[in-house]
Amino acid sequence: MGEPLRHQNVPEGEEPKTPAPVEISAAKPPELAYQELASSIEDSARFFWRAVSRSKLLILAASVLVSVFVFLYYKAQTPLYRAEVKVLIEPEESEAAQIVGFVQRSSQHETDMMTEKDVIQSRIVAERVVETLELKTIPPFKQLQDPAGLILSNMSVDASLRSRAVSVGFLFADPSLAAKIADEIVNAYIEISEEKTRSWMMRTVEQMRAEAARLKQRLDEDQKKLKQYEVEHPKVAATDALEKHIQRLSTELTKVSSEKLDFKTQLEELAAFQQQGADVRDHPSIAKDPSITQTVHAIQQKQVELTQLLTIYKEQFPLVIEKRNELATLQEILGQRKTEIIEDLKSNYLLLAAREAEVQKEIDRKNAELSTLIGASGPYEVLLGEAQVSKTLYATLIERMDKAGILGRSQQSRVKVLSRARVPRKPHWPQIERNTSMTFVIALAAFSYLAYLFFLMVKPIESEEEISLGIKIPVLAQVPHVSSSKGEGGELIVDQGEGVGKDALHFLRAALVASGQRAFVFTSTNPSEGKTFVVHNLGVYLAREGKRILVVGSDFRDLRLRARLGVEVGEKCIANYLAGHFEAKDIIHETKEPGLFYLGPTEVLKNAVEVIASIKFEQLIRGLMSQFDFVLLDSPPVGLFPDAMLLTNIVQNTVFVVRFGKTPYRKLAKSTHEIQKNGGRLTGAVLNDKTMGWQNYYYYNYYYERGGRRKFLPRFIREADQYVARVRDFVERRKHERFKTALPLEFVCKTSDGTEQHFWAIATDLSEGGMLAEYWNQSQATQGDLEQIKEIDLKMRLPNRDHILAKGEITRALIRGQQIHLGVQFIDISDEDRAKVKELLDKR
Repeated sequence: MGEPLRHQNVPEGEEPKTPAPVEISAAKPPELAYQELASSIEDSARFFWRAVSRSKLLILAASVLVSVFVFLYYKAQTPLYRAEVKVLIEPEESEAAQIVGFVQRSSQHETDMMTEKDVIQSRIVAERVVETLELKTIPPFKQLQDPAGLILSNMSVDASLRSRAVSVGFLFADPSLAAKIADEIVNAYIEISEEKTRSWMMRTVEQMRAEAARLKQRLDEDQKKLKQYEVEHPKVAATDALEKHIQRLSTELTKVSSEKLDFKTQLEELAAFQQQGADVRDHPSIAKDPSITQTVHAIQQKQVELTQLLTIYKEQFPLVIEKRNELATLQEILGQRKTEIIEDLKSNYLLLAAREAEVQKEIDRKNAELSTLIGASGPYEVLLGEAQVSKTLYATLIERMDKAGILGRSQQSRVKVLSRARVPRKPHWPQIERNTSMTFVIALAAFSYLAYLFFLMVKPIESEEEISLGIKIPVLAQVPHVSSSKGEGGELIVDQGEGVGKDALHFLRAALVASGQRAFVFTSTNPSEGKTFVVHNLGVYLAREGKRILVVGSDFRDLRLRARLGVEVGEKCIANYLAGHFEAKDIIHETKEPGLFYLGPTEVLKNAVEVIASIKFEQLIRGLMSQFDFVLLDSPPVGLFPDAMLLTNIVQNTVFVVRFGKTPYRKLAKSTHEIQKNGGRLTGAVLNDKTMGWQNYYYYNYYYERGGRRKFLPRFIREADQYVARVRDFVERRKHERFKTALPLEFVCKTSDGTEQHFWAIATDLSEGGMLAEYWNQSQATQGDLEQIKEIDLKMRLPNRDHILAKGEITRALIRGQQIHLGVQFIDISDEDRAKVKELLDKR
């Protein structure tokens, strides 16, 4: 297996070789876009849950407190019970509906136009309930001036749109009285409905009688006028009979013409058949005649008999001669019958033609006679039509009067009671359990949202996920908390030996190398967040790896970087360079650390904005990028001065230094947005001054202290670790036991087309059979690019500074935000290196 790529020193004046970035796909497939959307939603949900979980006890306590208040409030209220009666209201019968409709069209009475629901909730029903149950003598109705109003206010009618069932309910403090009142409301409604129907029927009969008398008088007058006109014009009455006679003649003419056309068609077919040189008697239509069919069948039978005789006797045998004579006679009869059929067709056609002409002549004569009478029949037709209409109206009205009388005597109630009211046992209001539970759920959601808003507005950054998931920028490193004596010009974290702080610088260096850029602006949201501290330690760390590093004190209002480096600038400062007194090489000062150089002012500059905005300063920084491996600019905070915005126009790569527990989340989000809006590129963030919990200290002691686990650790922690490991093995069905790690990793990816890419990563999950590698997606690789990676050559550093070399196969590739997760299975690893992995895992 080949040796992984190592970072080498770059001679002065030459361009350093940057890792080849993974090619970006031109267009994302739909399934990849869906995966990214799902990942973004999942990250947002995780961020919301993390923000809420910080105040979960407070949220839970507030929700419980509100629920208790609601519970006590409803507990102090007087309970109300609801009694319910279900009734079924049948529709009007068709005949009754027509009669009632007649009344509704002719009556303007307001009660007739009320719906069934309005009738139930009417004051008439309420007053009848008060009167029937004598509610004026029962408290609290006794003290009321309008008991019917209380009935109406506590009554409820629920009608379903898809059913004729109606629910009538009554709400009251006394459950037994509520049931009685609900039943009585339905009884009163049924009585009033029946009374209304009977009233409708009585008015219907009265109105029908008046209408019948009017129609009878009109009918008598129309018949009298009709008889008088017939006496004065006797011939006009014969018009109707003449029209019917003409109609019969027309029907006969149609029939005769149709039959004539059929015969004509048959004769034309015979003539066409004869013109073809064939015998007209052989036409297929003639062969369909039953007599022809019967004769042909007899001839065929005689021919069969003759054939059988010829097989026995000779030609001159008397029996044979007799059969031949019979056959000849049948054929002669067949020819005569065909001739007769043809002659019958001709004779029938002639007869029908003569009858057609005769009927047409008779129709013409009768039409002429009718035309003579039509001039005097107009008024007669009008009188006849009026008399017929009056007769029809009168007969229909008499029929309705008979039915109205029958319905008025025998019609039953349309309202059927499905279920009577029962005395309720549980109160309808308040429903304490439901209201309290709903209040708890609503309060829990509301307080969770308020806690989330409070976190966005006030809460500081206290975890890596808040930056990577909330603000959507990767966390390049997490620098642990150091004492003030070590942080302010004292001992560097790179001088502390192997530890979490040095690993943080290692991860930060790997991210900067993987980005392929040389110059970076280190800024923050507020002052005193550790920009100078991070720039100083990172510069020293890179310089000790053999790099040429230039740190620029571009915070011209703060000279702490120069003080930390211990550099005496004197007159060879940036202000005199801009004034033209010195060249660029003169103002670059060496530090105590070999390979680390400083550029900055000798005193606080009051015109810092003008200096950074000058063209000469921009040309200076851009020229120095080619002379050093890395140029690190210590910038003022974004929110205080415009210096950081101006610097991002020169060096677009920006690294935010975020102080753990100090930097407000909302202000950091606003600062990153301003940088991106100004055209800058967010390389990532450094979480500085992070306070490690007991789990982090345990991790630190395990890897960097002798003696393994501390003896003072509680026993339950070890048992919990073992229990979690057993559960994880059971759920995931892993062949090898896995453990959480944070080991630096350098690997070379080999794609299917043979190209190679070099990356720095972190092994976050390790077992004897493989590991999970995570690294920053600096090259914006897509899911399709990751699927092309087949195997990798990796070099992993152990806590004891030993290394493991192995070849692995990619089993799983996933992009989550700006992080890439690769599941690697070892396919080629030496026994010695595998033993090192096993020894490391056994210590866990």
